[in-house]
Amino acid sequence: MPDLNLLRVFDVVYTTGAVNLAAERLDMTAPAVSQAITRLSKQIGQPLFVRQGRGIAPTATATSLRQEITPHLGIIEQSITTKHQFDPETSQRTFFIGSDQNYDLLYIQHSYEQIKREAPNVTCEWVPGLHLEEERHDALRLRSVDLIITSYPLDSPGFHHRLVTSENVVAVCARHHPRIQQLSDFHHFFKEPHTALNSFRQNNFFVESLSTQPLPARDIVYRNDSMLNLMVMAAATDWLCMCAEKLALQYADALHLHRFDLPFDAQKLPVYLSWHSARENDHGLQWLIQKITSGITTMPEPLD
Repeated sequence: MPDLNLLRVFDVVYTTGAVNLAAERLDMTAPAVSQAITRLSKQIGQPLFVRQGRGIAPTATATSLRQEITPHLGIIEQSITTKHQFDPETSQRTFFIGSDQNYDLLYIQHSYEQIKREAPNVTCEWVPGLHLEEERHDALRLRSVDLIITSYPLDSPGFHHRLVTSENVVAVCARHHPRIQQLSDFHHFFKEPHTALNSFRQNNFFVESLSTQPLPARDIVYRNDSMLNLMVMAAATDWLCMCAEKLALQYADALHLHRFDLPFDAQKLPVYLSWHSARENDHGLQWLIQKITSGITTMPEPLD
């Protein structure tokens, strides 16, 4: 029977379609990944990948093998994981959390304090990026992250989600904005130049995806992945920025920003935790989910 580690390497190479990318995901060297695939090919007696252009392509044997092992690999890994009970007081485990820098600004400090209070030797590494849904799927499937904090649940079977909280969205502009008195009017609001968050929800800018009504096209003059960057740019220009109200409360005074309600009805920005269903019985991960949930929901409200 092939080594479980070889099957794990094979699964990642098959999914990524590249030895170098698989090595990066597995935290291995590319030669070590190649050697693992060679060993597995010899055990099976058939080649698993062939060169195709500058990359590799799976053989019919590889496709058949993956169809056979995929339903069982996660179950086996889960079984192994659950054999080891998680003790936060003594654990030295490292958790990888896929997050968004905007949520990082809001939640990391308080959540991390709660984690370290109970588990002083546990390490948490926040993995940046992962803006696209496909990237999040792959990261959870490949175990490159244990948990993802996101504004929408992954639209695919095989994942679990928890709605933790939701955030009000407001608008901000520079306190010296030349038309500040008119900005609460719907028509004037959409005549102004706007900044926009690069992160998309449901294939749309996040504000448009939260609006309960169709919105006019905006004159978007600047885009960025960070709400804080958008706020800084709004402070230095006559551009408008829409952001989570908690961020506005934290930084409005320091950036000399004027905060005001959106001139249209919008839902709150939801905050979800997502993880792979194969990890449902991972006691350490479930503990982490509980701690982050507690950290987010018990955060003190910023002073207005």
